[in-house]
Amino acid sequence: VSTQSTWDSELQMSKTFLGVSFLVCVFVLSAAKVRLVIDTIRHGARTPLWIPSFFSNISWPTLGELTAIGERQHCLLGRLRRMQYIENNHLLPRSYDPNSIYVRSTDTRRTLMSAQSYLLGLYPTGLPQLNENQMRHVYDLLTPPINLDISKDIIMELKADAMPFSLPIIPIHSVNESVDTVLITGNCPIIQQKIISWFKEEEYKNLVKEKYKATFQEITTSYPEINEEYLLDRRNAYNLADFLICANRDGKRPYKLREQIIPQLRGFVADIQKHLFNNTELANKAQLSDYTKEVLRYMNATIKESTKVKYILFSGHDVTIVPILMAFMRMNNSIAFDKVPDFSSNVLFELNAPEGEESKLELNYVTVYYNGDVIYNQTYTQFHTAFYAQGDIGMPREQACKLPANLRPTNSLLNIVGIIEDFQKQWEDAQVSLTLHSY
Repeated sequence: VSTQSTWDSELQMSKTFLGVSFLVCVFVLSAAKVRLVIDTIRHGARTPLWIPSFFSNISWPTLGELTAIGERQHCLLGRLRRMQYIENNHLLPRSYDPNSIYVRSTDTRRTLMSAQSYLLGLYPTGLPQLNENQMRHVYDLLTPPINLDISKDIIMELKADAMPFSLPIIPIHSVNESVDTVLITGNCPIIQQKIISWFKEEEYKNLVKEKYKATFQEITTSYPEINEEYLLDRRNAYNLADFLICANRDGKRPYKLREQIIPQLRGFVADIQKHLFNNTELANKAQLSDYTKEVLRYMNATIKESTKVKYILFSGHDVTIVPILMAFMRMNNSIAFDKVPDFSSNVLFELNAPEGEESKLELNYVTVYYNGDVIYNQTYTQFHTAFYAQGDIGMPREQACKLPANLRPTNSLLNIVGIIEDFQKQWEDAQVSLTLHSY
């Protein structure tokens, strides 16, 4: 069975299951009002992170950067969200209101640029124009305090627009990746060491030798310099898959390889990520801990009507999206994914309530979409309990991610099993039942 057909069949099962759940509460949702949207996106199409030496004839000006295709993807996604939540649902005002939207990105150019592209689709125009009184004082008010001549013709090209084409400037918040524990792993050696150690295990080798044997055989047949030894080095195999996926999206796939191997390579990357984020419960929950709290914090504030924010955009990576999908796989066994989330994939949370009944906690519902398909639909109380549990490590994340003093993070293989078991014991001992809205 192909990766695509497996994914389609499992997704269809998911839709059937969720459709029944939806019908049960349709009397509530039929008149539902969208109260809050949290859209978590993967950056758009990018150039590869690395170019294998035997593909040196294929090049890009820079590596790991957003491409024009990636910009287009997120501009279109933002335009779709404008239709959904401005033109149709009227959740957001037609012009940008700084109190109603919050944007956060990882501290990487491709995620920051993806967020910018998305926002240009969401709010293609919207800055207020200069008034007549301001326009009379061209040099006094409209120019920077610099001792250089700025041509009046250049100034007047803008006419009454503050920016060319009335483009709005929307702030994007970010923190250094070493301390970003909401959208990526941050500096968590427990997670990082698990990743390093897993690539040394037989389970990874079996992906290359067994499950994806035919895929890699096609590559090694066309390029004899790529042998099994080369592929068993996880950096080589992972980067090779990434290179070919990116090259195919940018119209640069090597002519010797069929396009049909691209979904199989995406399946290979997905299998690696599923193992990494689901193999150890503590490591997985440490990865998701602060993200779940952030999502629930905004929903809780919306229900209590203590915030004006109605729309939140998180811009991250595949490693931002995958742990979220893994959480919903555990929350609902009919959900699965067989391909690494494609460029510009998104997980969108909607908080809904019947018009006029927003203050009643029991009537608030959460609907979650993955690339437009419903993957979860339950009451807020049910969602809060289930989703919080996916990131509940029973201790501060800093404590869970702290290695024993006698061990330091390293790229060499450590005996991680004892460390994980030790923290697993701490985690189980520290389990506490937190009441709803306890933070």
